[in-house]
Amino acid sequence: GDAWADYTVKLAREFRQKKASQALVRWEMANPDEEVVQRVAQYRDEAYKAIIDRLAPQPELDATAIAAVIQSAITHLVLISTQRGQTLGIDLRTEEGWKRIEKAIRRIYTGLDETLAK
Repeated sequence: GDAWADYTVKLAREFRQKKASQALVRWEMANPDEEVVQRVAQYRDEAYKAIIDRLAPQPELDATAIAAVIQSAITHLVLISTQRGQTLGIDLRTEEGWKRIEKAIRRIYTGLDETLAK
């Protein structure tokens, strides 16, 4: 859980910093039928899947589905942080707001660990 949470938090921090990556994701979302978009998405999915399989090898966890939900949430939060700046009262323009998000990510993974330990 800790390694997976650490990786996810690191990925979120990197995505927040890289404006070019954010612009690329926006472009991909606006142009889903472009061949290059499909190739990039396939490459990204394969790379993520390899990392997920290494960090969370328990098949009963369905780590791929969990990672898809969390990665989608992070992408959404980063993209809206540049548009409206907040969601549900969390100010995504501040480090304090992002620390809350990171803490929530860690809690999710801790909860998964506890569920698997039962």
